[in-house]
Amino acid sequence: MRRGFDSLHPLQIYRINMLKKIFAYLEAQSKSQIIGLSISLFIIIFLINNCTPLKISFNAFYLFPTCLVASYVNWCWGFVFALASSAAWILALHSIGLTYEKPVYLLWSFAVRVAYYLMMVFFAITLRKRFLFEHSISRVDPLTNLLNSRGFYE
Repeated sequence: MRRGFDSLHPLQIYRINMLKKIFAYLEAQSKSQIIGLSISLFIIIFLINNCTPLKISFNAFYLFPTCLVASYVNWCWGFVFALASSAAWILALHSIGLTYEKPVYLLWSFAVRVAYYLMMVFFAITLRKRFLFEHSISRVDPLTNLLNSRGFYE
């Protein structure tokens, strides 16, 4: 008996297929479309963030557009989105009138948030590279460099 989808629950199979469709959709998009989608997501998250109280943090949601653009475009855009996400946090603070006692505290908090987002950018890029590598070697026979059965079925 072949292991794989046979041992999974139907809901798990549905989730896997949905993720495959999402990844296939993102793969088919151009870099400019990914950037546009990421900017749109960023603006939506920013607007929601500014409409909610400061006690409800939306920092983790900024990871979606940041990691999306880093994975499917390049690390430079990931860096830009990391800076923009940290700047959005500062704007959210200033929109409600909250300030720090010393500017150094604000700069430190900004730097920590940028470092957090940049670590996630690095992880997203590394994960994407590993996924593409695993995807390619799982479809090619290492001895003959010809497609194996999985490569033929896809």
